[in-house]
Amino acid sequence: MKLFALLSILLAVIFVVSCGGSGGGGGGGGGNYSTVRVELPGRDPLNIVVGETVRFELAGYDEFTGERDVLQATSWSILDNPNVGTINANGQFTAALPGNARIAATWNGTPPATPLRITVRPQGLARLTGTVRNASGGAGVSGIQVIFFNQGNAEVGRATTMSNGTFLAQVPTTATTMNLAESTLSGRWLKQWEYRGIVYQAGNSIPNCHATFVVSNPPLNGGETDDIPDPLRVFTLGTPPPFPDGCK
Repeated sequence: MKLFALLSILLAVIFVVSCGGSGGGGGGGGGNYSTVRVELPGRDPLNIVVGETVRFELAGYDEFTGERDVLQATSWSILDNPNVGTINANGQFTAALPGNARIAATWNGTPPATPLRITVRPQGLARLTGTVRNASGGAGVSGIQVIFFNQGNAEVGRATTMSNGTFLAQVPTTATTMNLAESTLSGRWLKQWEYRGIVYQAGNSIPNCHATFVVSNPPLNGGETDDIPDPLRVFTLGTPPPFPDGCK
């Protein structure tokens, strides 16, 4: 009888563990997430064009494995500038007017979701493609922001690199130079980068240290796509790069 009782208890414990230990993905409040944020998979949120419809997702990242789960949002909203477009209960956004805003979501869990900054661009701009790569090894680098300027050094466009290091920027035909956003070069030597054999300083610590970009089929034309064939290269920790000789 004692053996039977022990076996019964053991089976009960196994049943409870198997039924109750599978919290997590798919969208409820389960799971242990270190980060929950709004994302736009496969697209640059800084280059949505008026008239486009895109779909945002709410993503949670497991605090132990880093695994990404798509969560069920209970609401979606546009912060700071709701006139840029409309968003429905499924996270589907339609761009209406140029401008900057944040896309926010709520869900039945913790931590709270971090909103995503977006920029809606007007129609008819030139489209610029290019790549950011590691100076050592040549692998594409994601999450780097490339900023474009006109001859007066005013910012006229910005793009974020995708997982393979490529970017697509919507810019006016007055764009002539580019630089990298210092905040996206965390952990890299002195926030420097290289283009066509010349080293530049990211950010504004050296004013107007911009590279004049060269496209495959000049000049830029509105509504058309052109490519910056030479990659922009960033430096990893190791041998420091030379002094930024492109800053004049």
